[in-house]
Amino acid sequence: MHTRHILDSGHVRSRRIRSRRAVRSALVVGAATAATVALSGGAALAQPTDPGNDAGQPSETMPVRPESDGPNDVVPQPPKQSSGDPQAQALPGCADYWNPELDSWFMVCGRILDKYNELGGPDGALGLPTSNELTNPDGVGKRTSFTNDASIYWSPATNAHEIGGAIGAEWARQGWETGNHGYPTTDESDAQDGIGRFNHFQGNSDIYWHPDTGPTAFTVWGEIRQAWVDSGAEGGRFGFPTANEHEIEGGWAQDFQHGTLEWRPGGPAVPAGQLAPGGGN
Repeated sequence: MHTRHILDSGHVRSRRIRSRRAVRSALVVGAATAATVALSGGAALAQPTDPGNDAGQPSETMPVRPESDGPNDVVPQPPKQSSGDPQAQALPGCADYWNPELDSWFMVCGRILDKYNELGGPDGALGLPTSNELTNPDGVGKRTSFTNDASIYWSPATNAHEIGGAIGAEWARQGWETGNHGYPTTDESDAQDGIGRFNHFQGNSDIYWHPDTGPTAFTVWGEIRQAWVDSGAEGGRFGFPTANEHEIEGGWAQDFQHGTLEWRPGGPAVPAGQLAPGGGN
């Protein structure tokens, strides 16, 4: 079924101002008063009134991933683009969107289109598409990028999920979906305090962002993550991560708002200075 969407540039500009999104972690502010954009599923994304954060710096944004990152030498183009015919049909299961700022049509398809519509489509938090559906380097997964610093990634094992902002920037540093995290298994979601944000991933790992910990999001995984989760995760005694894990003598450690967890082979992760059960620390 063919769906065609044309939005005039003035409408897009005003909508983008209203849709400064918390999916873009850069814009979530703990001290700011948040409005919300309702989603079709009944959830909502927090909308900050102040784009700064408690560290006084704008948060990171997700890097633009080139089409060449993956087997996209021959990307199926919407007939509108290839033929120049504004009445041409989209591919089955897809919808075309005109992005006036890029002066281009872009096609959103399949489960990525389903997720896009779930999040409000072009009038929702993600904005208009800025790419066609692209194939990832694994040759299986797909992605589409959007105006408001976000992308939707799909794989057969994980379905389609949204990721962006500072969380997307950290995911990129860790190797995107080919790194230890794998694909996201959740959309960017509210942390327990309703201010911080996180995505969960295939690697039984998380990336968390909070305005109180600065412009960068941080990875939590492995034995350290397990001990952190067992203690209540970000709502427990340690709070949010303030750095990625780092090497220490004989193991690894990670700093959180209210303490440090250390892990060494042969035992679980424990608070810094505490002896692991069985003497493994």
